Amino acid sequence: MLIEHETVQAQSRPQVLICDDDTAFSAELIEALHMRGYVASALLTLTAIRAAIVAPKILLLDVCMPQPDGFEILKMLAAHDRKEHFRIIMISGSDEHLLNAAGTFCESHGLALVGTMRKPIAVRTLCDLIESALD
Repeated sequence: MLIEHETVQAQSRPQVLICDDDTAFSAELIEALHMRGYVASALLTLTAIRAAIVAPKILLLDVCMPQPDGFEILKMLAAHDRKEHFRIIMISGSDEHLLNAAGTFCESHGLALVGTMRKPIAVRTLCDLIESALD
């Protein structure tokens, strides 16, 4: 579920990749980000995830998913030779402990964690995190 829908003029924004097993949530989030001028797409398979991590992007990553889960994807990113080009925002509908563990993993493996968010996602807060990733 998303909250805070508002329309803004499209402008040049970085690509946001959404990796979440909830396709309805991903579709809503993509629409909300497009309304704010972001290029956003969903990644549903391991092949798509591997193909997508070849260029700098902002990755919105759900911690709790079926294979691969968020931690497995973090391991893939940690091993990537251009990992410093990724900005990661971890999300979860589960408890805060998983988000904290993901944050600790990112810190210990040199991954750029921009922040964590619990579902439902406040789109304005998400956009603020995305913008902070660009500073």
